[in-house]
Amino acid sequence: MKSALRERTRMRSLDLSDNVVFKELYIRDLAVDREIYQAPVNRARVSEMARHWDPNLCIPLAVSARAGGGYAVIDGGHRLAAAKKVGGIEKLPCWVYSGLSIEEEAWLFVAFSTKRRKISSYTNFRAMVASHDPTYEEAVVVLNRHGLTIKGIENAYGEDSSYAQIACAASIHKIVEQRGVSRLETVLAIIDACWADDQLRRHAATLRGLSYFLDLLWAAGHISPYNKRKELGKDFIAKMASWPLRKVMRRAAQDHPGTSDAASSVGDAFKILYNYRRTIHRI
Repeated sequence: MKSALRERTRMRSLDLSDNVVFKELYIRDLAVDREIYQAPVNRARVSEMARHWDPNLCIPLAVSARAGGGYAVIDGGHRLAAAKKVGGIEKLPCWVYSGLSIEEEAWLFVAFSTKRRKISSYTNFRAMVASHDPTYEEAVVVLNRHGLTIKGIENAYGEDSSYAQIACAASIHKIVEQRGVSRLETVLAIIDACWADDQLRRHAATLRGLSYFLDLLWAAGHISPYNKRKELGKDFIAKMASWPLRKVMRRAAQDHPGTSDAASSVGDAFKILYNYRRTIHRI
């Protein structure tokens, strides 16, 4: 974990000021690398920008001069798409970075995007993997170990039809950011041990709710899902597995109408079914 934090700190403190120059570049030479880290454009936003296009108000794009020729757009994909929609525009102002690796491009994409507007957790997760962030690469390996991969991200062992794609990147992203990859491993291990055939096991509320429930367990300092051998305890597994996930979701919806997908409501449902309130009163 320490090495991952060091790597993330290094990337965030990266000084690229000596590697950037201002140029006007032909639109035909600009491309957006959507296969590795970029997100799809919002068509409505592109149309709105095109309708109100003013060349004097076009903020320079941030692009990377690729070794093989051409320029990869790091920031400004919507501006590029709008300019193409307007038509008749040959060049756009650009800040051109040179000597960037794909990892550094992906990191800059996250930096540009998160400082000005919120990007989706799926896009953030995908870009962090593309930047070879050690924490997120480890998270992908953990997912693969449990037969899963984030939709649109190639798993660590290559494409394999036996890997089920899981779309709830937002929940995984929050678990990793707030509690680390070890918590993701614990959550998936419990799910595999208790509800391997339940369709709700990959539901976003299941993952985050279970992580929240584990916070409640460890907060008291008296209960852990692990035994002394650092394996999931048999009693813990038996007790958890005795509740179908649908029962947990129904309980969450009953106690928190309209918010059954919220991590806290599902976590509270796990707590109630575990009879955890009585344990708290005894402490």
